[in-house]
Amino acid sequence: NNIKSFDVHSFRGLISLKKLFLSNNNLESLPIGAMSSLTKLEELYLEFNKLSKLDEYSIRGVEQIIKILKLNGNMLSSIKSFYFNKLTKL
Repeated sequence: NNIKSFDVHSFRGLISLKKLFLSNNNLESLPIGAMSSLTKLEELYLEFNKLSKLDEYSIRGVEQIIKILKLNGNMLSSIKSFYFNKLTKL
């Protein structure tokens, strides 16, 4: 795929979605609040993109239900510890 970005409303209405595969794209960032409507999301695959930073609100709404978060193969140099504080099931 060659997804470079997506809108904050891209996943609205997908309330039963449990797995989201966005791997092997060209994503540089995640829109703040884009995951908030995915109330059943357990697995988020973001490997091999161009993510260089993660905003603390980028996975807002799913942080307490997500079990798998794949980030390898990105351009992340560091991730602040508070990012993982609410990821209680990871």
